[in-house]
Amino acid sequence: MRSRYSVFVLILLLVTLAVPALHLRLEISAAPATKTINIDKDVYINEAVPNSNFDDTDTRLYVGRTAPSRLRSLIYFDVSDIPPGSTIISAKLILTFKSHDAGFTSAIVRVHRVVNFWSETVATWNVRSKTVWPFPMTWYWDNPGGDFDPTTEASRTVHAGDVGTEISWEIKNLVQKFVDKVYTNNGVILEADTSSKWLLFSSSEGTNPPRLEVQYTPAEIELTPSPQSQTVVQGGSVSYQIVVGGTYKGNANVITDWIAPAPSGVTVIPDVMSGVVPFVLTVTVQTSATTAPGDYKLRVELQGTEGSPAPSKAVILDLHVEPPITPDFNIIVTPGSQSVPQGGTAEYIVDLTATGGFSDPVALSVSGLPPGSTYSFSLNNQVPDFTSTLSISIPETAPQGSYSIIVTGSGGGKTHDYSVTLEVTEATGFTVEVEPTSQTAQQGEAVDYTVHVTGMGGFSDPVTLAIAGLPPGAAVSATANSLPPDYDSTLTIQLASDTPIKTYTMYIVATGGGLSVKSNPFLLTVTPVGATPSPTPSPTPSPTPPAREFDFEISVTPGSLTLPASGSGSVVVQLALISGTAQEVSLSATGFPTDAMYNFNPAMVTPTGSSTLYITAGTTPGTFTILIRAIGGGVEKTATFTLVIEAPKKCVIATVAYGSELSPEVQVLREFRDDFVMKTFAGQQFMRAFNAFYYSWSTSVANLISKHDSLKSLCKVAIYPLIGTLEIASQASTKLMPSHPELAVTLAGIVSSLLLGLIYLTPTLIPITVILKKSERMLSSNLIIRLLITSLFSSLLILAIGELLLIPSLALIGSSALVLSTLPLLALPLSFSITKRLK
Repeated sequence: MRSRYSVFVLILLLVTLAVPALHLRLEISAAPATKTINIDKDVYINEAVPNSNFDDTDTRLYVGRTAPSRLRSLIYFDVSDIPPGSTIISAKLILTFKSHDAGFTSAIVRVHRVVNFWSETVATWNVRSKTVWPFPMTWYWDNPGGDFDPTTEASRTVHAGDVGTEISWEIKNLVQKFVDKVYTNNGVILEADTSSKWLLFSSSEGTNPPRLEVQYTPAEIELTPSPQSQTVVQGGSVSYQIVVGGTYKGNANVITDWIAPAPSGVTVIPDVMSGVVPFVLTVTVQTSATTAPGDYKLRVELQGTEGSPAPSKAVILDLHVEPPITPDFNIIVTPGSQSVPQGGTAEYIVDLTATGGFSDPVALSVSGLPPGSTYSFSLNNQVPDFTSTLSISIPETAPQGSYSIIVTGSGGGKTHDYSVTLEVTEATGFTVEVEPTSQTAQQGEAVDYTVHVTGMGGFSDPVTLAIAGLPPGAAVSATANSLPPDYDSTLTIQLASDTPIKTYTMYIVATGGGLSVKSNPFLLTVTPVGATPSPTPSPTPSPTPPAREFDFEISVTPGSLTLPASGSGSVVVQLALISGTAQEVSLSATGFPTDAMYNFNPAMVTPTGSSTLYITAGTTPGTFTILIRAIGGGVEKTATFTLVIEAPKKCVIATVAYGSELSPEVQVLREFRDDFVMKTFAGQQFMRAFNAFYYSWSTSVANLISKHDSLKSLCKVAIYPLIGTLEIASQASTKLMPSHPELAVTLAGIVSSLLLGLIYLTPTLIPITVILKKSERMLSSNLIIRLLITSLFSSLLILAIGELLLIPSLALIGSSALVLSTLPLLALPLSFSITKRLK
């Protein structure tokens, strides 16, 4: 008995100690951390010997003066092991005071931030670095004695009696800005210029090397799942939303794995595989009929990629799988959230799937709408499985804000709700309406539709029209395009003599101001030449063959689509009938970033058939796995493709030269590109060709420039004429922009190309023409100029055809050829004229 009692007491004691220890461990994980960072490089520089380097074999760091010359010391430390977002509590730069000049009593030693790169084995009073490749160069300080911010980061009075002790400077504010990447870390410089005596500290090669002692609160990742537990019936799917937050501000990778036992036949689909904290992660779990009922645990971990150690955090999601015994249905509404301006329309895809043999109609309803809103379902009171499009019309008077919309499905004694978020924003944008909605024309005839483009909320950007679903062989033209709203355009569709006979469903896809809007559908029935309506003969009864179950397969081409930020593109969803009688199939998609827009044309397909998925990217970069779902006739099939959205393009060379994207010079270049050129159809096509050329080499050149201040200065001088030229071109065409944006951008392109060629090409062409003249190989100047003028007018014709017919490839070729033929048009005659005058 006594032995059992002793064991019981021991267990109780262990539990009592374990619980506080667990809490203690959790508290310690958030406690401040300490790092001692060894100095990576240090050297002192001497004004008395301005070209002498005291390299890494020297154990001394001097500050002050050796009358009358000044002494300063450069010190660099690497803080990249501290994760971004960490809070610096203390950062002490510590040096050992070794000796001083005769007669020294005290001096103030100050710490400043160094603003340019320097080399330990090269740095002198005059020189900061040297390069060997691609050619030898010496990089001088902009200011002899070191380039540093005159602001004092820290100062300390050092006394003669401090010899042999450690002297420290608190520089936590500077280290915080290095960690947050506010400043490029080039280290610090120590100076005591106000002293007439010198002070000597030990260098990193000495017995008491300098060090940086940093105390900081490490950045952490926080995960907030909603919900943390889900129940799903075999074959169904559920989604979890995880808010990824915390103090960490770097990139984090998404890792998912099951805690044994893992369920069979289950697919885990994160909407993103990485992101910069903070962001919202959606994890969809798709089960199958082979998934065994039971309880499972999914571990989702976010692993930081910056800092050592980098922060990480995991959360456990509970999944309960139930057998489909009780007849029931599931309701899923996508997307989970979207933003719509006042006066706009929001569309959600409502998917209803039956489980356990559920066979009753389900009635759909909506609650929680903004005041004055109306809604409609494309399908209602149907027996699942079915997909319905919920359209919500928001009045212009609806208050701005976030609304929790509840979609309710009721039927067969079952009621299920699904909540989504609707954000009503200030009304801005435009609508597109086509009339009439249906017409009939014979092969070879032309038919007109009127397109009404109406602006909302003061929207004034040009709106470009494109058509989707055009009959094969048909040509289209518009009386107006790429104008600011409001405007009407007559759309003429010229049918070919061999256009297939059928009814075509078409849409107008309008883009402008970063928005993409689809019009109402409009129909065109193509009939044979001379056709007249005739009664439909009654079919002759025939024996009914044995029915086969309806089935189909789905595929997506291409399997991967790459779009620039705010760009657009499409993939084709192909449905092939495998067996049975063809039935209508509805299409939906999930996995897009929240600021992307998409639509199917058509949204309903009868296999064998296809639909085009049109996508307009937002500004969220990344790689996304898009899930296409096709549901119809009791059959559901899925397919995936990869969508890559590139980060917005930067003016990389100008940014490096001027030091920031926010500098006025860089803003001029970006505004000309984004607010002028990219607002037009021709400008967008030209930028496709320009970006392919420019970004193939600009990044490597920018990297080289960033390391050398002399190259930065040279680039600034070279870019100033470009900025002035674009300002002149913009002023020359700005009055045309509101009414004729395509003409305005064409005029701006001609003016800027002529001036840029005059400025940049002329100095290059003069020596070439001189050499050709001496070798007697130079062609007639009149012939070359005539060829250029012919090329100019040809490119204008190609561009006009591309604009009129909205053919991107022709607009790309025409705009590019226009620039190339205009660039030398002034430079060549001037070069020929100068060459003739040279003896």
